Amino acid sequence: MKYVRSILSGAAPSRPNPPFPVVWSDARRDHLRSVAGGETAGYSSVDGVLSQCLLGCANGAFQEAEANILDVLRFKMDSLPTDGEAFISVLNALFVVQRLDLVGAMLRDKFGFPGDVNVAITESGVGRELMQWTISPSGQHAFIFDAAALREDNTRNEILNFYWAFP
Repeated sequence: MKYVRSILSGAAPSRPNPPFPVVWSDARRDHLRSVAGGETAGYSSVDGVLSQCLLGCANGAFQEAEANILDVLRFKMDSLPTDGEAFISVLNALFVVQRLDLVGAMLRDKFGFPGDVNVAITESGVGRELMQWTISPSGQHAFIFDAAALREDNTRNEILNFYWAFP
């Protein structure tokens, strides 16, 4: 996790200010509360903690959520490359909290991209459940998501589908 470590050892985070709002249904929030409280099993060992962070994002508490997600990332960093479910859960949480620099770094570390991996969210993106992928001649990859991804209950599925796009 060389690129992730490099970002974590650096200065200020790279998140839009203000971040795009996360808008989930009451049913989605209830499910996250259930996972956070241990009544419902998550996909991985980190989902209890991350569910609480995701609820924080949905409530607009991005800074606190980010700090807790980064704690999980630091704690699990060495096992993430081989723990697929935890990797996806952390990747999803970083996407929701909009630490897209770390999303790109995790993908670069995991899949060995030769150049930078830039991930962005825009309000005028290509539409919900779609993503724009460009590759520059220098080997940089750019992925642009529509902010609508943060306004649907299936954000984790969007990240899972994104993850599955790589060999």
